[in-house]
Amino acid sequence: VVSVIVVLQNDDLRFLPTLHAVLDQLMVRELIVVNTLSSIAVDEALTHFSYQHPRAIIVAGSNARGLAKAYNLGAQYASTPYILLLDAYCVL
Repeated sequence: VVSVIVVLQNDDLRFLPTLHAVLDQLMVRELIVVNTLSSIAVDEALTHFSYQHPRAIIVAGSNARGLAKAYNLGAQYASTPYILLLDAYCVL
C-alpha cells in the first residue's frame, strides 16, 4: 500500500486526469495533493475533487518554495511507509 504525492505548480486544470488515475489504483491508500498555487479555479477544482474522493488530502503549499520542499511537505501527511512522487501530468 502506498501514499501518492502530486505537486501542482501550474494553474491549468490538466492535472485532474492524473488525480483520477491515481485513485483508480488498488494499492493507493491516499492521494496527497500539494497545491503551491493561489488560483481560484484550481482551489475550486480541488475542493470539489476532495468532496468526491475521501482518500484525497489537499495541502496548501503556498510557502513551499521549490518542488523538493513541496514534496517534503506532502510527505508529512503520508500514513504509509511507501511514498510515490508523481508529476501532475502523469497518468498511471
